[in-house]
Amino acid sequence: MPIALHPAPVVAYAPARPHATLVASEPAAGSRLVSPPGRLRLVFSEPVEAALAHVTIVAGGRRASLPVAGDPRDVHALLARLSLGVAGAYRVEWHIVSADGHPIAGTFSFVVGAGATSDTIATTSDTVAASARSPSVTWGPAIAGAPVVPAVLRGFGVGCMMAAFGLLVFAVRGRNEPGVPVQRALLLLTAGGAVFLAAHLVVWLVHAAPDHEVSASWLGAAAGTVTAQTEFWRSGLALLALWALWLARRPGIALVLAFAALFASAVAGHSAAFHPAFAVPAKALHLAAAGVWLGGVVWLALHARGERERTFADARGVSSAALLGVTVVAVSGVVQTLLILPSPLEGWRTPYGIVILAKIAGLGVLIAFGAYHRQVMLPRLASDAGAVVPGFRRSLNREIAVFAIVILLGGLVAYIPPPGEPTSRQATLHDTPE
Repeated sequence: MPIALHPAPVVAYAPARPHATLVASEPAAGSRLVSPPGRLRLVFSEPVEAALAHVTIVAGGRRASLPVAGDPRDVHALLARLSLGVAGAYRVEWHIVSADGHPIAGTFSFVVGAGATSDTIATTSDTVAASARSPSVTWGPAIAGAPVVPAVLRGFGVGCMMAAFGLLVFAVRGRNEPGVPVQRALLLLTAGGAVFLAAHLVVWLVHAAPDHEVSASWLGAAAGTVTAQTEFWRSGLALLALWALWLARRPGIALVLAFAALFASAVAGHSAAFHPAFAVPAKALHLAAAGVWLGGVVWLALHARGERERTFADARGVSSAALLGVTVVAVSGVVQTLLILPSPLEGWRTPYGIVILAKIAGLGVLIAFGAYHRQVMLPRLASDAGAVVPGFRRSLNREIAVFAIVILLGGLVAYIPPPGEPTSRQATLHDTPE
């Protein structure tokens, strides 16, 4: 059915700084066409989910949604049929969900017919500009382009599952039955992971929807995509880990399920878009190793008021595990950063690089805590003082607090657009061709 739109000049807006980037279009942005085009083709820098794409064409203050399909020859491209029928200036608004699960929106304009010129686009009246609104990407408050609410929920959810996984490692491998404090902490952490990740799933669906309006049709389309299914699986695995601990009372099964939830977290996000064959395993190792490290600190904090002999034995075991964990965390973190940053020397100047530097600083503080405990606290625990060294538990709690900050930074960086070549290429799409 033809899309009837009255000709009118429309302002072209540059899109928000994206994770995925529009690198080419037919018609080209800013182009002048003699006759109306028969189709619209959008090519992005990353694979996109066609089921979640939303494309609108605007002219004369009127808007019409276009049925969108994926290009069978290119997973990076979207196709839509056009039946414009009249000459004039047209504006295309697109909204997609990229492979890393983040919504991206942008616009560009083109002109059809000899009676209108591309200069018309830049001289549109305020009335028409107001009627052709720019699509919104970020839902709620944002920091450096990253939505705060989803980032915080993701950080808390993944952090709880990391701590639960690490605590389960020590609970399962220990010779003695975990005490009541450990059992309570495990239930609290797995419940927190399930609740926060489920809340993140809901908020992500709102955040990713066009204009942040969730409809039954959009939910149905989202349910069939890999991105949404990964989010569903992560929340479901966290809930199953809680079931294994609370109802089945099988910590070994809960350990496997907690690791599976962390692996699902590795599949979601930037690692799914940047060299996933290497980035996903590196992210999974990163989360698991950091979880063992964090879980060990929590384990010590829960036993720091017990007998000195047991605390000393636990501290030695945790210290050795943490030393291995920090090595894996550092190496896997470097691998992920090099895979995402096109040029490390330039990438640190971006918001993404700045948050990464903050995480590195936090890692340095955590390493300092570990060195202090290993070099100062362990010798004191080994002495014949009889009681646990005063201040040991307080120092462990401070280390856990730093861990929480670093994990929240990880939740934030998961939503910050990484720098890359495509961003500069996108700018050329808004240049008027000669």
